[in-house]
Amino acid sequence: MFPSLRTLPAPSHATTPRTATSPSPRSRVVAAGILACTFLTLSACQATTELSPSASPTSEATPSFAPPPGEVWPYERPTLSPDAERSDDAGACAVAEYFLASLPYDAAHGRHTTIDRYAPDCATCQEFADETDNERRNGGWTRGDYAKVTGRSIIGPQDGDDESIVYCTFDIQTDECQTWDGVSNSIKHYSSGSGYVVFQMRHTDHGWHVEEWGSHIDREVS
Repeated sequence: MFPSLRTLPAPSHATTPRTATSPSPRSRVVAAGILACTFLTLSACQATTELSPSASPTSEATPSFAPPPGEVWPYERPTLSPDAERSDDAGACAVAEYFLASLPYDAAHGRHTTIDRYAPDCATCQEFADETDNERRNGGWTRGDYAKVTGRSIIGPQDGDDESIVYCTFDIQTDECQTWDGVSNSIKHYSSGSGYVVFQMRHTDHGWHVEEWGSHIDREVS
């Protein structure tokens, strides 16, 4: 089960989540996770991309869709700030921002290296890792979903937290995304979107780790 924002403190500047109020051929997706495209199981509906002419609608064979042409990751490669070595709030949020940037990068390359390094005890992150493994095993792919950070804030420990906990919040704008899980008869297309992500960070003997996260991403899927 993916976390909702009720389990993590929402940023004080966050606006009330928007939802669609009228029927439309495109459905708005609000993700209780990090990015609706990166987290494949969060999509609200199936896309309408048709099978290729060579595939029979009545065939039992698994359809196959090629990824869009071009580079696997046509954006800048995520880099870890030297601040990540710090034990204070700046160190926590340096790791969190690298984690945010690396999730879609890793997904596009069919791996979960950053989760293995920085989130060994995060249940939601392990869910993502399992989805990535399944997609790769089934011959699927993910493209796009670059997240641009437009704002940052830090929240201290909340009721029930110990002093090693810090919450790092990022306002983001996400690029368009396409994904195919390798078994569905359609490709999912996600629009660009915006929202915010909250990371619960814990300082350990091995540096800062992601304990959990929650988010609100407002985008459309068709």
